[in-house]
Amino acid sequence: MAAEMSSQRSYHTALEMPSSAQSTIAFEQPYSSVASSLTEYRSAKQLPYELREHCLIYFEEELCTFLTDSQGLTLLLNLISAGTSSTTPNGKSLPAYTPPPQHLSLAATLVVHPSLTTRATSVERLQSSNTALRLLRLTNKLVGPLNADFGTAFSFSNPGGLRRRNSNRRRAAEEDSPGDYEDVDAINTELAGSGSLWASAEDFWQVVGWAFNCSVVHPKRWARWRLWLSFMLDVLEDDWVERVNMHEQKGGTDDDDDDDEAYEVARNRLEESMIIKYLFTDLSRFGGAKRIVRAIFADGSTRPMNEFREIFKNETKELRKDDPMKRRFDTKVNVEEDIFGDYIDRQADEEALDATGNQNDLVSSQISEDNIVCEVCRRDQQSEDDMIVICDGCNIGYHQRCHTPRIDGDIMSEDESVPWSCARCMKGVPEGTLPSASIPNGAVMLGGMDSLLLRQRLLAFLSTISATHPTRFTTLDDLYDIYIDNLRPLSLPTFHLLLSPSTQTPHYHPAAQSSLTQLLLRTLIASSAPLAPTVLSMSVGEAADTPDELTQEVLERCYLPFPATTANVADNAKVSILVEALLRLLALHGGLEYTAGLQDAIETGIRERERKAKGDGRRKGLSREEEAEKVWLRGSAGRLRVMAAFLKEEGDGRDEKVGMVD
Repeated sequence: MAAEMSSQRSYHTALEMPSSAQSTIAFEQPYSSVASSLTEYRSAKQLPYELREHCLIYFEEELCTFLTDSQGLTLLLNLISAGTSSTTPNGKSLPAYTPPPQHLSLAATLVVHPSLTTRATSVERLQSSNTALRLLRLTNKLVGPLNADFGTAFSFSNPGGLRRRNSNRRRAAEEDSPGDYEDVDAINTELAGSGSLWASAEDFWQVVGWAFNCSVVHPKRWARWRLWLSFMLDVLEDDWVERVNMHEQKGGTDDDDDDDEAYEVARNRLEESMIIKYLFTDLSRFGGAKRIVRAIFADGSTRPMNEFREIFKNETKELRKDDPMKRRFDTKVNVEEDIFGDYIDRQADEEALDATGNQNDLVSSQISEDNIVCEVCRRDQQSEDDMIVICDGCNIGYHQRCHTPRIDGDIMSEDESVPWSCARCMKGVPEGTLPSASIPNGAVMLGGMDSLLLRQRLLAFLSTISATHPTRFTTLDDLYDIYIDNLRPLSLPTFHLLLSPSTQTPHYHPAAQSSLTQLLLRTLIASSAPLAPTVLSMSVGEAADTPDELTQEVLERCYLPFPATTANVADNAKVSILVEALLRLLALHGGLEYTAGLQDAIETGIRERERKAKGDGRRKGLSREEEAEKVWLRGSAGRLRVMAAFLKEEGDGRDEKVGMVD
């Protein structure tokens, strides 16, 4: 029986149907945080008036007078944590005292605001920022996005407004608090009003674009934006999943006659989700879906830096050398003279780490260059021929001699704007490119693996939204066309990482991976390659033939044996990477068997792509860049052969077991 994997069309068509008719594939982990939907949230309980007033006083005093204590945040954290292990007589969790939207909105600003992070003048101020993050995470975990009313708390003050162009001017908010909150809970401080994240940013997608720009060119700011963006994605996904589950529970109890009405109710509930509102806000403005996708692919180059500007005024400005925070960390320790420097404050520094416990999240601007130590020998001494080099992917330092392979001295004489990656971050680079450690891997080009995985989460999430609500966003076909426009120009290391099933699996549904990979492949593969059999698309209520149902026969006949349509080395390498991805997808999710036809198709494709990849015909031989691209082409060819050999060995083993049984 031929191996087969259901198409993306079946995936989103099932999502479009009323719940009683849905296939189980529809909710088979379309994105990473679906597991959180299994947790039963506690119901929210409003804070008593007296406690709200106490918190309000704390916030206004601390933020207006720049005190370092975070009593208001700590009080809210203790209140929502109370009663976590207790239950009612019937076994249900007790309601949780939940902060009002104004407090949650302020906490989200405190997580990333420069005055409490990269320009924090004390560890205590940084600790306030991390306490705010713990409060937000705990609120989402215990009571969930709907009960916490995150939709109100995380609303931007200028939805649908005109975007600023070629200007760094900051617009003052029309109201002191973001959103239409009741005055009784309004916080009268700049960080809760015109200086808040929700008043400073145009919309959610400007924040996304700026955060990803920071991941490439402003790593110190990215250390905080990464935490904020990861939390916001958790909230958006959990909000969507909770609404989907409410729809499922409703559909499971309704009579057949009420299916249509229940479906409409559930559909309206999904359209009120936070992600739909964020998407719909941008669609009425210049750019629409294209701008949203550009934000996800922002890489710190000139165009995205101009389009997605900094959120806070002078955000990337760092502490001056004479700032007290900087001086304290640079103080030398002399016990005999009772000079302890930062030693006695080390415990407070450790407590200031975020909830993940990752020490890299401590504001890097607090640490002078003299405090950088080698990851291998744990020493900070440097000599002229053995300097410490900082990896642009993970921000970890290595002595030239300690790193394996040894870091070439030429790296030290290069322009500092040229990125360098350590061996640990170079895992995405194929064999043959080392020891040239100056060649960055795909993750570094997009700000590191953390940044790449967050981008994949967003791309996968948008696929889900487009599949279920094309009229509120855009059709899946149009969305994938936009994806392709942004994927094709990427460098080979980045292209490989973004489209590899090993890095996509946690986020993308296999059918969605198959569809996107095939559509992208059709734009690169030779015109002599036959079109795959078509399946009927029902995503937008009209017939459309789309070749995205993957079988072993389709793979052998339509993809594996063919080169790119051009002689460009990179294009042929990308075709090889894409057919490799399809082969792995089918092996992982659809079943794949070794046959002579499969082996022949693999070898024919390798031979044809090697023959076609001649580079620029106007120049004799290959350029240095094309030689590097040839390494990627041959690396992919080697992996294809390894997969074929593994399938053959696996098949021989099964045949041997069957023979023993007979």
